[in-house]
Amino acid sequence: MKGNVGEVLAQKDEREMRFELAKDLDLNRVLDRDVGDLSGGELQRFAIAVVATQHAEIYMFDEPSSYLDVKQRLRAAQVVRSLLRPNRWGASFSLFAIKSRVETWDSAIGWTDSSVEVSWGLICQLEDGLL
Repeated sequence: MKGNVGEVLAQKDEREMRFELAKDLDLNRVLDRDVGDLSGGELQRFAIAVVATQHAEIYMFDEPSSYLDVKQRLRAAQVVRSLLRPNRWGASFSLFAIKSRVETWDSAIGWTDSSVEVSWGLICQLEDGLL
């Protein structure tokens, strides 16, 4: 993805949440930077924000805690968890978190509909009903 962080968030912001997400994910100080200039942790938080600003029936995150410190992981988990709100038709969203080999996202597994373990591009294990 190319462009300015703030501009990309504005373009993707279907839920009118970009300002709140930028604050929650500590992105305010990088809003004027190009996406290509972000560090690993900044890019990870930006990717979570871009996904969270959009309407979807299913949200899937691949190793969402990569490059994040403990405080950032907790904030990211709260943002991901916030996506499980009912939509205007009364239906809940489905949320999947893909577990990494390093089990740093354990706390978020209980916050998702399902946990998916992937190895070499293949789903090895799917755990349902963890809520």
